[in-house]
Amino acid sequence: MAKQVANDLTQYKSTHRYARISARKVRLVVDMIRGKSVGMALQDLRFCLKRGAPMVSKVLNSAIANATQMEGLESSSLFISEALVNEGPTLKRWRPRAMGRAMPRLGRTCHIQIAVAHSTESETEAPRGVSRKDRAPEKSDGQSTDKSAASTKTKPAKESEAKKSKKKSSTVTKAVSTKAVSTKAVSTKAVSTKAVPIKKKAAKSATKKTEVTPESSGEDSKDTEN
Repeated sequence: MAKQVANDLTQYKSTHRYARISARKVRLVVDMIRGKSVGMALQDLRFCLKRGAPMVSKVLNSAIANATQMEGLESSSLFISEALVNEGPTLKRWRPRAMGRAMPRLGRTCHIQIAVAHSTESETEAPRGVSRKDRAPEKSDGQSTDKSAASTKTKPAKESEAKKSKKKSSTVTKAVSTKAVSTKAVSTKAVSTKAVPIKKKAAKSATKKTEVTPESSGEDSKDTEN
């Protein structure tokens, strides 16, 4: 079934009336595929675990067949332009309960309606499910030139700020290096002053040893003569 829409789109519809499932359960599935391309929608329905997914996929395949057989369109160029789930009549039944009472049981039904349309080049630029009013307006050439001029003005200011920051960092590093060199010189002086008394003590111990050695040698010679 083909229908002409106000925005110059030809829709191909398919419906499933009196489906034995509540409208609320099917709407969860339909909201998942509304506005998507046909291939993506069939893939999502294939792996969907909800009870209404097989019903929706059958209606979608019927709408695709209507478009391909009536107009000879390719299924790859179709998208879901409309997806509705309306409530149907409620089947009222009774269920026996304790003490001879009866409780009502409501069998909900719904009507599933899906329409597909052929996507043109202008429509494929924006994502599916977004109306033309909600899409971002196209920018004119004048706005783009203004932005480019503003960007060229801001570039020199950024470059000058970067140079200043580099100069500051270089001066800071030089000051730190000079401080480190001065601290090293001070530490070397302290080490040299501490090493002097150690050498003197070593010299004194050496002289004491030399004084003791001749006496010991003389006593040894006397023992040998005796």
